[in-house]
Amino acid sequence: MFFSQDSPYRTPISKALLRLQESGKIQELIDNWWESKDVDCEAGDKERSDTPELDMENLGGVFLVLAVGLLLSIFIGILEFIWSVRRTSIDERITPYEAFKKELKFAVSVWKVRKPVARVSSAGSSVRSSISNDIQMDSIRNIKRTGLNGIN
Repeated sequence: MFFSQDSPYRTPISKALLRLQESGKIQELIDNWWESKDVDCEAGDKERSDTPELDMENLGGVFLVLAVGLLLSIFIGILEFIWSVRRTSIDERITPYEAFKKELKFAVSVWKVRKPVARVSSAGSSVRSSISNDIQMDSIRNIKRTGLNGIN
């Protein structure tokens, strides 16, 4: 019915439903809630309720909460955009203004699915690789000079 074949709940629930059906409890509930002919819902005798009807005065708080949530989400979106511009300018080594233009262009072009990969200039990569090579060579010279015992 509602459970898979190997469910541990299948047998106990099926047995309980069968007992309820055999005792007539299920039919009694169906008659009470779905097939009751005693109540006329179309009758015009509506009782006065203690709760007021919903009108614009009562819904003002809902709109206030929605407006505050909308403003908060816009503010967070702007902060995320500024953070993205900052990270892009640092990662790609460009000015924040250029990064802002680049991020804004991507954000406005809704048809683009992927962000273009930044090309690092060959001069920048060669400087970084030469620096890392110098650091590696210094480490090798220190190991040769002090031996492996000099390393903690």
